[in-house]
Amino acid sequence: MRHSVYTYPFEEDHLEKTIVPKSHNRPLWEIFQDNKMWIDNFIMPCRALIIHVKLHRKELRNFNLMFCDSPPECGAIVSEILGLPRIDLKLAGAMRFFKDISVVSYIPDILSWNTDKMSFVERVANLLYHVLMSATIMYNYALCDGLRREFDVQEERSFQDSINKVEMVIIMGHFALEYPQPILPGTR
Repeated sequence: MRHSVYTYPFEEDHLEKTIVPKSHNRPLWEIFQDNKMWIDNFIMPCRALIIHVKLHRKELRNFNLMFCDSPPECGAIVSEILGLPRIDLKLAGAMRFFKDISVVSYIPDILSWNTDKMSFVERVANLLYHVLMSATIMYNYALCDGLRREFDVQEERSFQDSINKVEMVIIMGHFALEYPQPILPGTR
């Protein structure tokens, strides 16, 4: 199988040294205060990948299809640079970040400690988790739009539209196990 390899901009154990210690046993507010560190851990590898693609564009154009695993945001930009159709591979748990706002008061957010039997205060906290995660995702998309401008990706669409211009999404996991949810009101 033909493939291409690029140089990852961090050391091999970078995530174990930075993200893991800063994500465990800390209040959620402190985790969100480190937002720049979290986003940089996604944007820097994207920048390195895009540089690799720009340098090797001629040989990479011989591919027929792109499979994008991690981070998928880079794949949207790379597929536009190369003009290739794209298939995204996503973890089932990550799909919880993109839930409809109408179910926020019933489905616990991925970073919360709530159960499906939330009190009113827990539902409000769950809504705040959802708003903070949505703001972080929008900030990340704005930075990715900046990468598109930086590397002259001439598509006339937003980065959000680029993410959605995927041929297929393969969810790695079992929906019922990784995305459990209570039965919503009015459902039989």
